[in-house]
Amino acid sequence: WESDMKSNLIAAVILAIIIAAFAASRFISFKQQEPVETVAPKPQVTIGIILPLSGREGAVGKGLQAAVRLAIDDLPKHRLKNEYNFIFKDDEFEPKNTIAAFTRLQHADRANAVITYSAQSGSVINTLAENGKIIQFNVGSAEPAVAKGRYNFVHWTHPDESTREILDHFRRNGFQKVAVITPKISEALAAENAFRQNLPRYPEITAKYYRAKPQEKDFRMLLSFIRNYEPDVILALVSTSRASDIIFQYRASKLPYPLTNVASFGRLDTFAGGEDMFFSDVAPARQELIKRMQSSQPDISTFGAGNIYDAVMLLVEAFEDAPTPQQAVGALEAQRYYEGMVGRAEQDAEGVFHAPSVLKQIKNGRAEIEK
Repeated sequence: WESDMKSNLIAAVILAIIIAAFAASRFISFKQQEPVETVAPKPQVTIGIILPLSGREGAVGKGLQAAVRLAIDDLPKHRLKNEYNFIFKDDEFEPKNTIAAFTRLQHADRANAVITYSAQSGSVINTLAENGKIIQFNVGSAEPAVAKGRYNFVHWTHPDESTREILDHFRRNGFQKVAVITPKISEALAAENAFRQNLPRYPEITAKYYRAKPQEKDFRMLLSFIRNYEPDVILALVSTSRASDIIFQYRASKLPYPLTNVASFGRLDTFAGGEDMFFSDVAPARQELIKRMQSSQPDISTFGAGNIYDAVMLLVEAFEDAPTPQQAVGALEAQRYYEGMVGRAEQDAEGVFHAPSVLKQIKNGRAEIEK
């Protein structure tokens, strides 16, 4: 009898094990058949930032890089439908390096867009960006040709705004005879053209134009011709690289007529010799951005900081609004106005976002906005 009980017990245990094993296998099978929730990866968008992080424009480039980094920090990443990858390239402000950086971004990094600085960089990239259907967003160029084509955009103060700003200054001060010095370079000629177009709005003002060679360093002969003209004021449309030359030669000539400028004086590393001079310039970034930039680096350049910050935001907004990254150019074209770190910018039919202009005066070695 005990033997039968043991046999029955063993059989019951074996049966229980079999049932448990069967149930476990069914449970595992059921779990394997349950659908697994997967999150689709976000589309990847790569934006290249080509800046002069070294070389003669290195100080400006590093300031622009700092502004870009703050813009990236400010992106609402948890709400973005795309994953953004920003890649910085240093072109040392050399055209051949700009082309090399763009080529690498295009072919190795598969960039969807690039941000460039200055007319020089924007010009050499223009056709490459257009042919490659890669958005180029340039800051720092007043040259209209940089925005030529569907895929090229500019965020900067246009010569139309900056020349009106300086003409308003002439009117307020009663300056009626203007001597205009223009080197034969595209950006200076574009500024002169805008000045000529705006001049009829100021019928009391007349101008005489003096041409300089493209890379002219010696302006003493032109200044002597201007002395014979006896203007009320001189407007020098020289590039930043020649600004110091004309300032010191003007001081040495002891001419009694004020020397003024459009835009390029604002890029000088030092305002030595320029005391009391007026010039129109791109609108600065809002104080909130400038304070953030200067919190760790008090002497950092803030030139163009608001423009490049806004360029980052405009690009991201375009990629977010477009059905696919390839269609972002259409979304950027459709953006007529943008209220950003430099105030309200309006896009024209050529793809230029016109940022505001301000009048500045050099006081105690610093350029201060004239109230």
